[in-house]
Amino acid sequence: MVNKGESFDGQEKYDVCIIGGGISGLYSAMNLMSDPRTLDRGIKNIALLESSDRFGGRFEADSVGVSGTFRFAYKDPNSDEKSAMPLLSQLVKDLGMQDDVTKSTAGQFTEDTVSYFGGQHITNLDVKLNPDVWEKLFKLKDDEVIRSVLEADMLVYKKVLKHNQEKLEEKYPDRAAVILAQQDQTLLQQYQDPEFWSFFRNEFTWSVGSQEVPLRDLSMSTLVPLMNFSPGFCNLAGFCCLAGFDSSAGSYLQSQAIMRMMITDSHILAHGWPSLINKLEKHLLDLSGTNGIEIKLRRNCKVNSLSFAKEEADPIHISFEDLEDCKTVSITADQIVMATPPPAVEKINLLLDDTKIGNPRCEAKMSSGEKTYIELYFKSAWWNKEGEKKMTGPCCSDLPSSVVIPFYSPCVESNCPGCDTCSDDPCPVGLTILCGRRHPEFWTSLQRLGNPYNVCAIKNPKLTPTSEAVVDVAMEQLKKIFRCEADPPRPVMATYRSLNKESKYGCPTYAWSAGVNDREFECCETVQGRKVYFCHDAWSDCQNWVEGSLRSSRKVVEKMLEKMK
Repeated sequence: MVNKGESFDGQEKYDVCIIGGGISGLYSAMNLMSDPRTLDRGIKNIALLESSDRFGGRFEADSVGVSGTFRFAYKDPNSDEKSAMPLLSQLVKDLGMQDDVTKSTAGQFTEDTVSYFGGQHITNLDVKLNPDVWEKLFKLKDDEVIRSVLEADMLVYKKVLKHNQEKLEEKYPDRAAVILAQQDQTLLQQYQDPEFWSFFRNEFTWSVGSQEVPLRDLSMSTLVPLMNFSPGFCNLAGFCCLAGFDSSAGSYLQSQAIMRMMITDSHILAHGWPSLINKLEKHLLDLSGTNGIEIKLRRNCKVNSLSFAKEEADPIHISFEDLEDCKTVSITADQIVMATPPPAVEKINLLLDDTKIGNPRCEAKMSSGEKTYIELYFKSAWWNKEGEKKMTGPCCSDLPSSVVIPFYSPCVESNCPGCDTCSDDPCPVGLTILCGRRHPEFWTSLQRLGNPYNVCAIKNPKLTPTSEAVVDVAMEQLKKIFRCEADPPRPVMATYRSLNKESKYGCPTYAWSAGVNDREFECCETVQGRKVYFCHDAWSDCQNWVEGSLRSSRKVVEKMLEKMK
């Protein structure tokens, strides 16, 4: 492809420089190059710099293709149904990938979905036949009835809605009944829109003594004990990571509500998320030069600083390390788009006449999550009972395995009998062990022990094999969770991924910290009036979701073009 490998000679000038080659940066470039106003505003050349050796950010983490890690809500943009992720649905269509969209059952509860707590093996069927199973196990109160431990956050959310019912009915008289009931998922996708969530995060309150405190000022670990739940429920909520990191209660509950909508409208791409990134990259390069706008895409460019002159109209100097050519390069641009998450923003120095200045993004207090993914791939779904439907999970336990989610390749998902054109998939099914802050160090310690597990099975160099110790312990715990009498078969392949501030994939989740008014930090805010804009799902009104990245990118481009009138 042209432009992909072009070097920077230094002292080059661009109209716009996009820093960050994840979905936010790539989509910002696509919006700029597709908007007829761009050329009218004098934007003719764009540079996009990515610090790593691949585009896609966290998307590249889903490299096998059968992984259930990245799911999304999808509706045909031409249909009358409203998607919870309209921009992503449109992007898939614009890239001609509609045929790659496959319905996913991951995360949907079935009767044989299991939980394992206190040495007790519980299926959803057990709960259906004996609704007081969880009540007895955790000594819950009568109004704390749940079908699964993962429904704990729903009880918290509904209690908050009830507490703020009058406020909700006044603001949304036509929506309030549906939102309070939390039953009609189709309408909830329409009614619980970004405007509603901004209202929810910043205007909804909870009683603390004699005063009403906004949800944005309370963390989940503070809110739950204030809600008169039983000690058993608070313990259960702790398992569900409601205590989690120190994010605001409003931000956390929004993210979980969107997750619930995914249960009935969940999709994957047949060839994994990297296929979308590859299509988007090719689309940009195909567009380059066709409408008078050129773009240069470069990997391995680690930006160190942005330097501003005294005059706001002067170009901005970008200094970065070209890791391929092992040299420091300086270019200039009239406009900057920082399509990067908080840790990356914090590492870039902003200089005014060589003096470091404050960065509004670094001053905004942002909480970041931490997750460990262990993906075990098998030739057959040994956890499914013969003759019964595929188990979809999530299967929860108080073991270090925490949450186990079965996933299946698109062919297995659709019960395809096979065809002459498909090659045999060496690992068509698998189990993802997902744990947040409860047990990451447990698995990190095991990952350091012994030899890599069956490393020859991993063909993708971007994947990290688990250690043999991780597989040994994981299989012992899975045997308990799925109540196997005999030892289950060993995995064909096993990969390990830890997402945190220090990992190459970054943090899996971001949320405004308790005490932060996110309305003061627009996703497209500039730096001291300078032409530097920020976009990323972390800065968006839909944090932790692809749709948030796309929304913030579109807002940035819109604001930039409007200011250039």
